[in-house]
Amino acid sequence: MGAALAPQEGIMETKRVVLDCRSKPEAGCSLAISGSEEEVLDAAEYHVTTKHGFKKDPGLREQLKSFLKTESGLGERVRSFLKKETVSSR
Repeated sequence: MGAALAPQEGIMETKRVVLDCRSKPEAGCSLAISGSEEEVLDAAEYHVTTKHGFKKDPGLREQLKSFLKTESGLGERVRSFLKKETVSSR
């Protein structure tokens, strides 16, 4: 089982960010998206255009970027979990 959980090379070093629709209560949405900046922006762009009626334009991605927050602590918890899994699977 440990092998299935092994991270891809470099993936754990990527800074994780989160975009949370709840930071804009007027949106009436509870979706939170987390991952690398590129992953979150791709998913958020799709979400706001399909669910909130925004038009896809060059400024949209920059606007979404201004709402990103760094996800704290998760990377360390995942590394710790994976370390334990690797040791216990031997």
